[in-house]
Amino acid sequence: MSFMSSQFKSAKCASTFKSKIVALPTGFDLIDAGNGAYDPVEKKFDAGLREGHIIGVVGYTGSGKSTLAIQLASGIVEPFENGTVIPFDTEKAWHKPRVKALYSKGGDEDLLKKWSEKWPEEIKNVDTYLDDVLAFIVDLAEFKQAHIEELTETFTDINGDKVSVLAPSVIIIDSLAALFSRRSAKSVEEEGKGDSNAAAMQTAKENNGFFGKILNTIFASNIFIIVCNHITTAVKTDQFDHRPAKLQWLRPDENIKGGSGFAYYADTFFRVNPGTKLDPTKDYKIRGFINEVQLIKSRGNESGLSYPMIFDFKNGYDSLLSNVQFLYNEGKIKAAGPSSSLISHPEFKFTKGNIRDAVIKNPTLEVFIREEVYKVFEGRVPTVGEAPVASTKKDYKEPE
Repeated sequence: MSFMSSQFKSAKCASTFKSKIVALPTGFDLIDAGNGAYDPVEKKFDAGLREGHIIGVVGYTGSGKSTLAIQLASGIVEPFENGTVIPFDTEKAWHKPRVKALYSKGGDEDLLKKWSEKWPEEIKNVDTYLDDVLAFIVDLAEFKQAHIEELTETFTDINGDKVSVLAPSVIIIDSLAALFSRRSAKSVEEEGKGDSNAAAMQTAKENNGFFGKILNTIFASNIFIIVCNHITTAVKTDQFDHRPAKLQWLRPDENIKGGSGFAYYADTFFRVNPGTKLDPTKDYKIRGFINEVQLIKSRGNESGLSYPMIFDFKNGYDSLLSNVQFLYNEGKIKAAGPSSSLISHPEFKFTKGNIRDAVIKNPTLEVFIREEVYKVFEGRVPTVGEAPVASTKKDYKEPE
């Protein structure tokens, strides 16, 4: 180690930097592995979502983006006694019993206690205006910093290692398109008297500033912000307008309302695309879809990776079934007659319809399925020691 490195690490100014940013698992192997990096020397994955960052989830109405956001939040806080999810339903569209069932995986009381509707007196009650959400984040961060020793916990990461981290808090904003400051909300209400385009531009500008302001605060206090938003289709009247989409992996005619700041500042960004409808008589014996979840932005991985996620109308996204569908698509599960098996472990026989019963009977099978998923991603995610490949794709535009 150089003199500069050794002296700097011992200096007081170095205490303001984290020696390592911890990745927290979400409970979905495809998302954790797809957003990770692999160290071939230690044979370990740095998998999951990085602590204290902004996560974007976008899609068309009814695509399952809100469901994914709720379940991601649940997975992040599940290992922590003091993990908490704070929802901001800006559209007033959530059906509370349905949301709680998704969040608690059908009724886990310990998880339900982490769905925060009441807070200590130190944290004020809030509405869903941008001003109040910002004030809440500041209050929450101050509360966590004042109790940092009590709120620091140890959890077991994806590699089985014990890691200490400030217990995560997850704020869900659903959706950004309905998040206004009081000033902008008043302008929208009075848009008949004024310029509605000007009001929209004002809202976008305020939202962009909001995300820039909170970055350091949420990182220091391990507060995740999961932002849902709608993809809309713009009708172009100018045939010579060939401007690219504001966000990578969106079509030129697609747009996201509410400002581009959250996309610019987001650490990880997912697009949810509705997919093939399942046949409940044979496809996993559930009613739902095989949706596509696409990683359209990642600070730690190449954007564009996509994977199938099994969406159950009743229970939301299912990690086990998604893993199985992924391995079918990758040719890692071989069908032989009425049954199938992992090519790497042919001793376990199952079908799509009875896979859940098969892993209950032989829990090791689920372990092998997860291991096979990570083996596939070893060749698709960044590997420690490899030289980075230069990208020719344009990054996001700096918000105004």
